[in-house]
Amino acid sequence: MPTDDTQTIVTLLADTIENITVSRNQNIVFHLQNFTISYSGLQPVIANYGSIQISNGIIASSSSGDAAINNYGTINISGGDINITASDDAINGASTETSSTTTSTTGRPGMDQFKNSNGKITISGGTIKAVSEGDTIDCNGTIDMTGGTVYVESSNNGAETALDHDSTLTVSGGTLIAISKSTGANDIGTRSSTIPMLVANVSSSSGAITLGDISYTPSISGYTYIIIASSKLSATSYSLVYGNNTASVTLTNGVTTYGNASNSGGMNQGGMGPGGNRR
Repeated sequence: MPTDDTQTIVTLLADTIENITVSRNQNIVFHLQNFTISYSGLQPVIANYGSIQISNGIIASSSSGDAAINNYGTINISGGDINITASDDAINGASTETSSTTTSTTGRPGMDQFKNSNGKITISGGTIKAVSEGDTIDCNGTIDMTGGTVYVESSNNGAETALDHDSTLTVSGGTLIAISKSTGANDIGTRSSTIPMLVANVSSSSGAITLGDISYTPSISGYTYIIIASSKLSATSYSLVYGNNTASVTLTNGVTTYGNASNSGGMNQGGMGPGGNRR
């Protein structure tokens, strides 16, 4: 494949089981043709050091080691279905490594290599469903969502969350639901939205979550941290139902916080986050 940033289209002709590495200066568009690429074990399905776009088809992974998708470059998810169950991160967007980029590794690189906020994840279409025991989507750069549907959950009881970003999460379209058992202490970036977004810290709950026409039943129990953003919502008052609890929230065309949630990650130290509405 070319290594001069020339765009290359990779078309899947059948279901396959393998892990793929995209090297630096490669620009790959994956047309999966509604077939499935899957992998389980220590290595990711895709380790990207260049630029990739996923436009259709299915990516499935049950990962027990490295993230299912490791992105050290730029990734644009514009279509297809991504289904991930992971013991660590599900999708990781990190800065470019200083080591060789021609082969996949069998373990997650040291955390010091992830602290440069260069990784970028763009979601413009498709559906992502991911459950992890770590940071489900962990991006050490920016996350830009303009469309598509994202359901992410983290069962971690510590500082790991369903949506962790060092820089900015920007949402302008689609539907995003992120559910965590932790309080988002490791979610240290800031959030920006041109559509209604609710960031809520609630009492430990289990069962269905409903906000207007948005309804979702997490697979994890005992969640305390909810992020919902959707172009299906309006700047008006809603009842937020989570498990057996109900709260009144008034959304804006931007970020609204509830409980001790903060717009810059984690919880405020006491009191209600800016724009929050207690029940």
